[in-house]
Amino acid sequence: MKKNILLLLLSLLFSFQIFAQRQEMLLTDDILIKDTNGKTISIERFSELINTGEYNAEPVEDKDGNLKMLQLHKIIPGETTTLKSSTRTTRRSHGERSPLIGHAAPDFVMTDLEGNEIDSKKLRGKVVVLNFWFARCKPCIDEVPELNQVFKKYQSNKEVVFAAVTFEKEEAARNFRSTHGFLFPLVPYRQEVVDEFVAFGYPTNVVLDREGKFHYYKGGGYPNLSEHLFKAIDDALAGLAPEEPLTSTTETIHFSSDSTYKLENGKVIDVDKAFDLMATNNYDLFPKKDKAGNEYYLLKKRK
Repeated sequence: MKKNILLLLLSLLFSFQIFAQRQEMLLTDDILIKDTNGKTISIERFSELINTGEYNAEPVEDKDGNLKMLQLHKIIPGETTTLKSSTRTTRRSHGERSPLIGHAAPDFVMTDLEGNEIDSKKLRGKVVVLNFWFARCKPCIDEVPELNQVFKKYQSNKEVVFAAVTFEKEEAARNFRSTHGFLFPLVPYRQEVVDEFVAFGYPTNVVLDREGKFHYYKGGGYPNLSEHLFKAIDDALAGLAPEEPLTSTTETIHFSSDSTYKLENGKVIDVDKAFDLMATNNYDLFPKKDKAGNEYYLLKKRK
C-alpha cells in the first residue's frame, strides 16, 4: 500500500532547506531513498533517521524536475559556546581534523576498471588518494571537476596513486565515467572497502601517507576541495605531519585574557576578538611559539 508523507511535516523536525520552495511535495513508495552508505531504505527507516535530528536529505530530480531520489547526509553539528568569568570556552563536535589522522588505514586489495591491481601493502612508500562516490550522489558529481584538477596535476608523478571506489557495479561505474568525465581510476563493486572508509557520508576523500596512515580525511563534501587536496598531497609527499588545529572532534578550547592571539598577518588581537572570530566557524586555532620561545595562538582562516 502506497504511503504518502508530507515533507512539510518533516521540515518541522529538522532543517530541510532544500525543500523550502517545495512545501507540498509528497514522498511516496516509488521514490528511491538512500542512506549515507548509499543503501536503499524504506520510508519508515527514513522517518526514523530524520526524527533523530542527525540527518538531512538532498533531493535528486529527473530532467523534468520531478523528485526521483532522496540522499541522506549526516548533519555536521555547529558549535556551542559558553562564557565563564574571564575564560571563554568553545566546543566543536566536528572540526577541521578527523580523529583518524595519523592512524593506520585499513588494508585493501582492489582492481580498477582497466584491470590494474591496487594493493595498499604494495603501495607503502607512495601517497594514495582515495575518493568514495556513488552514481546518484549530486555532491559526488559536483566535485568531479576539482578532483580532475588534482588528478591532472599529479598523474605523471609515480609517487601518487589515485582510486575512486564505489559499491556500484561495473556498468554503472563506466556510465558514470563517460557521463561526467571522471579521470580517477574507478574501482567498482567494492562495498567492503567502502564500509571500511566511509564514516560521514558521500563523497568521502582520503589521502594516505607513505606509511599507509590517514593524512587527510573529509566526508560529506566540502568547498575548495582541490586546494585542500593539493596541500595534503604535497605535505604527504614531503613527509610533513598534518597541521593539527585545536578543533578536533572532542576537544574543548579555552579562551583566556592571559593568552596571546595572533592573525596570520602577525597582528595581535584581544581575547574577545579571537573568540568572536572562532565563533564564526571560519577559523582554526593553532598553538605556536615565536623565535623567543613565547607561546601564542594563531588563528588561521579556513580556505
